[in-house]
Formats: sequence, structure tokens, C-alpha cells
Amino acid sequence: MATVHYRKRLSEYLDTLPQEALITTGAVTAYIAEKTGEPEEKVRKAVNVNLARLEQEGIISRIVRGVYCKRIKTLFGDYVPSKDTLYGRWLVLDGDRVIGYETGPSLMNRLGLISQMPRKKWIATNNYTLPVPKNVEIEIRKPRIPVTHENYKYLQILDIIEDMDRAPIDAAAPEEILREKSKSAGLLPDRMILFARKFYPTKTLERTVDVMLGGLEL
Repeated sequence: MATVHYRKRLSEYLDTLPQEALITTGAVTAYIAEKTGEPEEKVRKAVNVNLARLEQEGIISRIVRGVYCKRIKTLFGDYVPSKDTLYGRWLVLDGDRVIGYETGPSLMNRLGLISQMPRKKWIATNNYTLPVPKNVEIEIRKPRIPVTHENYKYLQILDIIEDMDRAPIDAAAPEEILREKSKSAGLLPDRMILFARKFYPTKTLERTVDVMLGGLEL
């Protein structure tokens, strides 16, 4: 099939994306294959060639192999969204599906548990084997279990509880902060404890019980 036809389909696909959306070879290939009725293995080579040409023309910018973003035109020149932000988004979302979450020191700082601002953002992701590009300040962690929309908020809290002895926590009442954050997020104490019992060390389970049930009297 003529290259110009692939280029037209590719342009159509890019027009459907928000300005700061990620452009992946896989998603483009699937889109064009669906529109043309051709097998993906036949389409992929032409997609790679056309994405490379768009990069040379300054229309898109490469983040890592197979992942691009749009170069946004402004009155002050081209603007390329933060690679940290875009790559981080790729690690936590696959389309509308949650596959990761912020964790570690960066989450603790955001929740007010530590005042020290970490240099990197920490992300637990199902794609934990992916390499982190140069100049991207992200630390990847393997989650205890595969991440889903239903469990990621529980795993965020449990990761913090597990790391409390190793982190430079300087909040006056960290357990109370975690308890309030869990409550405001609609997380169920019994479900939190169940996750801790099934997937985390015994010490984490014991501390989870203290955090979730703290303040209760017999």
C-alpha cells in the first residue's frame, strides 16, 4: 500500500489525540490496521518509517523507542511536554486502564509525611521491566501484585506503611495522616488489612492493623 496512504491514516490518528497524549507505535499500528483491514505485522514497518519522518520534520518528538509526543506550536516557538510527566503517565495508564501508581518518597512528600523533596518520582508499575530513559527522573518499582483500578489506592498506602522505618518521615502523626487519607479515599479498613495479610510481610500487616484501627478503644 502506498506510503502516502499510511501517512494520511497516521495524521488522522494524531488529530484525535490531546496535545500532551503519548503516541506509541503499538497504538498507531493497531489503529491503521483496523482502518485498512491489513494485518498489524504488515502495517508496523510503514508506521515506524512515517513516525521517524514526522520526528525529522519536527512534528513529533521521541521520548524512548516506540514512544513519541506532539511538538506543540506556540507564539514563542515549539513546546515539548515534560518527558518525566509523559513517561510517568505511560507507566501508570494503558489507555483508560490503571497499571501503576506513585509510591515511595515522592508520594510520602506529596501526602505531607516527609518534608524532604525527592529528586525522583517513584512509580510502581506492571511495566516494571521497562528501562528509564536518560534525563527522566523516575524510579521504577515492582508492585506486590498486578496493579488495577480496584487495588492501586490500597497498594499506595500499604507501600508507605512497609517503608515507614526506612523513610525520613518527619510528620508529627504519620499514622493519623495515613488513616485520614485512607478514609477520604473511601478505602475500607478490613480490605486494607486483607491486602496486607495476603501480599505483605507480617510486620507490615501488624502496622497496618495499628494504622487502620488506631484510636479505637476496647
